[in-house]
This record gives sequence, C-alpha cells and structure tokens, in this order.
Amino acid sequence: MNMLATALRITESLNLLWELFSQHGSSLRVIATSAELVGFWPPTLSTVAPSALEGTDRQELAKLLHEWQLA
Repeated sequence: MNMLATALRITESLNLLWELFSQHGSSLRVIATSAELVGFWPPTLSTVAPSALEGTDRQELAKLLHEWQLA
C-alpha cells in the first residue's frame, strides 16, 4: 500500500471522531466517553467528568474504538 492510500485510509477512519467533536462543541465529552469505554475512567466517576455521550453517538464511538482495537 502506498503512502497516499495509507494516509487516505487513516483520514477516513478519523472522520467520525471529527464529526463527534464538532457535534458536541468540543472534544472533552468525546474523550471522556472514550476513556470510559476503554476502561480508563470508571462510569462511577462520571459525576465529576463531563457528561458522557449517549445513544447512537456512544454506539458509533464504541464501534470506532473497537475497529481501532482500543476497546
């Protein structure tokens, strides 16, 4: 695979992440939810963290993290 194809594949895989950042006004909620989904931030501490993503956004983020082999 050439470098351009690799760059395009990586860019495509990040599109959902950029969309979630944009939809939620910042990256903080997305990153906090990611940390919870991969086990770095227990759900019991969510009262001190920004509110986590819910519903479809959370499911899409979980799917993305799974594809990246992070969760």
